Amino acid sequence: MTVREQLFALLRNLRWMIVLSVAISILLYLPDQIQELYRIAADDIGWVTVREFSALGVIAVTIWAGAFQLTTASLPEIAHATGRLAFYIRLAPVLLGALPIIAATAGQLASRPAREVGEVEEVGSIFRIQDQALAFERNILLILAIAMLIMLVCFVIFTWRMGSRDRSIDLASRANNTYFIRYRFLALTIGGIVLLTTAFILLPDRLAQFFGSFGVIALFAVCVVGLTVHFALLTIKFTFPFIPVVFGGLFLLASLLGGDDHELRTAAEANSLPKDARMSAVAAFREWLLQKPRLAEARRLGEYPVFIVAAQGGGIYAANNAARFLARMQDLCPAFRQHLFAISAVSGGSVGSAIFAAALHAENASLDSNAADGKTCPKIADFLAGVGRVQDIDAPGPVEQRVASVLATDFLSPLVAGFLFTDFTQMFSPVAIPAFDRARFLEYTLENAGDKMLDSHKGTGDQSNLLRADFQSHWTVGNNMPALLFNTTDAGSGKRAVISPFDFDPLHPNDTDLCILAGLERVATGADQTVKSHSLRIPLSTAAFTSARFPWVTPAATVSLKNDCITTNPAGAPGGWRICGEFGDRDRARPD
Repeated sequence: MTVREQLFALLRNLRWMIVLSVAISILLYLPDQIQELYRIAADDIGWVTVREFSALGVIAVTIWAGAFQLTTASLPEIAHATGRLAFYIRLAPVLLGALPIIAATAGQLASRPAREVGEVEEVGSIFRIQDQALAFERNILLILAIAMLIMLVCFVIFTWRMGSRDRSIDLASRANNTYFIRYRFLALTIGGIVLLTTAFILLPDRLAQFFGSFGVIALFAVCVVGLTVHFALLTIKFTFPFIPVVFGGLFLLASLLGGDDHELRTAAEANSLPKDARMSAVAAFREWLLQKPRLAEARRLGEYPVFIVAAQGGGIYAANNAARFLARMQDLCPAFRQHLFAISAVSGGSVGSAIFAAALHAENASLDSNAADGKTCPKIADFLAGVGRVQDIDAPGPVEQRVASVLATDFLSPLVAGFLFTDFTQMFSPVAIPAFDRARFLEYTLENAGDKMLDSHKGTGDQSNLLRADFQSHWTVGNNMPALLFNTTDAGSGKRAVISPFDFDPLHPNDTDLCILAGLERVATGADQTVKSHSLRIPLSTAAFTSARFPWVTPAATVSLKNDCITTNPAGAPGGWRICGEFGDRDRARPD
């Protein structure tokens, strides 16, 4: 064999390890969510940073070790390698292991906030303060990137020296023949994957948050490298493409049988309401406005302000902004909730609105709880009167403290665990397993964060977790809570589908661009036709994240219902609609 043929034989045996190394490197560099993790580590400079560097070290060493085992198994095909070929053989495992560290270093540099040049900064401007904070983060990210380069150099020196020893090659060869190629190693690897997947399902938030996102990626790399080494060794021995045949066949079988684990989760019976008739938006607003305390307030003021808030999307930033703004308004103006009729939200705004509603639910306040002195916003009134301090306005109140405790939760690590372990496994399973849906990891994490909020910040109101309750139960005309309207998009028709506690049009015309995500039952035809709508029995957390579903981050949800407004079904039977949160330019919440 020529040197080129021998090198090609080596690359052929390493091809799946090359694919794995490149895929993980892309994951560590490209997604915006990963770059946010680099920024978080820069702000923390503590346990989060230690976990990031440790996980990257595990990923690099694991890929190098797997590539080294396969390179050792390829040596019998390459007789008396010398010169450049020997150098390439030693370099290949080191390069494949180093590639994730190189990608992470580039990700650190890419995540540095851009420096604005030529802008005039005003003294005391909030943007000046923000720029100072970003400048600090920019410098820390540069320092961490340099530290990662140092780790890269140490890794290259260590693995190069280990791979150069004859003893290492001899140990790797014996390990291949007595362990890695054996079926007991395959059984152990599959058992480890099953154990980790089960653990993530049983503890969808705590386990993933303990390891962190990079730690979860490292666990995934260890599992996949184990499978890759076993099947690649079998391929070298029997010259049969086991990996594409086995996994490609399973993937094709799962695709043909249509295993879909993204059906919307239903609320527990204990958290559901009886299936009462839904009212129209006009009737709901009329009854809401005509509550006796509101009429008394209107007579006292001569008017009655009504607020309908629109919360736009934008990921966790939008959730944070929506939840904190609404909570701060409530803390400063305790009567705010009495005048807040509805919140129309999408994506992150929906999640933030749900968090605000859960925090508000824990604080009891009747409709007639206005202060006798008529101060709607007492802290602001005292400040304007010169008897209050600006610090009193800026201090977080009880509602904002509850909201902040939920927003401090790590939502990304459970999502990464669901994506890499459960949903990835579902790709090769012909049977749909609903618990494998990675969107449910977000829902469970939000609900568990709500439980912790209630434990640590007890209020005077209902201490049940509203996030676990049936969406329809969060609002009635007299419960002093805002109606939540979560905007979604039907992926089949492109129509807006709104999850709402009431109907917009009692007739539910099917030629409109705005539909209600509910079951519709039409009786009679023509002018005599009546329409009954039936709410989806889904938890509030599920409704919020249905509005926040975004391609590749969370999959489109499947919902089976009879609704000819969303997508016409000629048979008139319930259909399986694919629902996304944001679609095109629809990442705006409109109250119309």
